[in-house]
Amino acid sequence: MPLLGGTWWGLGSRSQGMQESTERGAPLFPACAHPGCRSGRVHLWRNRGVPQIEGGWTCSPGCTVERMRMLVAREMSGYGEPVALYRHRVPLGLMMLQRGWIDQSSLQRALVAQREGVDMRIGAWLTRHAGLSERRVTETLSLQWNSPVFTGDFDARVLSRPPLPRILIDACGVLPLRWSAMGTLHLAFESGIDHRLVLAFERLTGVHAEVGLLPDSLFARCRNRLLEVPFPRTRLLEAVTPEALAAALARQVERAQPAAARLVRYDRYFWLRMWPKEDAVAEAQQESEDVIAALVDFSERS
Repeated sequence: MPLLGGTWWGLGSRSQGMQESTERGAPLFPACAHPGCRSGRVHLWRNRGVPQIEGGWTCSPGCTVERMRMLVAREMSGYGEPVALYRHRVPLGLMMLQRGWIDQSSLQRALVAQREGVDMRIGAWLTRHAGLSERRVTETLSLQWNSPVFTGDFDARVLSRPPLPRILIDACGVLPLRWSAMGTLHLAFESGIDHRLVLAFERLTGVHAEVGLLPDSLFARCRNRLLEVPFPRTRLLEAVTPEALAAALARQVERAQPAAARLVRYDRYFWLRMWPKEDAVAEAQQESEDVIAALVDFSERS
């Protein structure tokens, strides 16, 4: 069959590799991950390795858009408007009152201040105006959230390559502190554990996160230190419809041609992470690029 010989392909020994791969059962022409694709097997000269989106290769920009539409629809399924963090059955102030750390008068004054719109959490108000120690506030939060209190020492690997985008650190009151010997990331929160963010991070990276709390003053010092280091580049996008959002994310995938990419949702944010090498996914501290996108209603800005 001369048309399939090494001379016609111009591949030399590579044609032998293709033949051997088919003998081992691997397909000569991989199928496109878009179920509706009609042409994936005839894109002979396109790089058949990338882009890869959640384990599936897309053969063309059009199929990348369709693949991304499926993922955006998946992330939107079951979501309503962003919700507030979990409200505990026993409020923080009442827990401190029960332990005798504050009196009834101090708690009442703190609640009145909140009703009057004072922009301060109840623990911070009691620390400033009722003589409550910051340690007591953090201990109560630890009991309330059933989470440990972390120390503030950073892992050098976190400072060399922060594993969370800066926009999420700014928006969510969270700090990546350190990597454990087992590859677990310790995530420290300031005033409460946002399990939605933890779940999004774990789904995106496949890395288990251990969560805990930091006292306010220590959290502020650690945050200032972290924000002084360079962060990996993060692209920010906005779109008015899910279709426009999928198209914008697909353009980023086509530009980067990643060896691996994953998409998750956290509240109104869609978080796309792309890795240039497939084995970098298993190494969460390796090079990657983030895209943070949001659906917005521009009419509300006018």
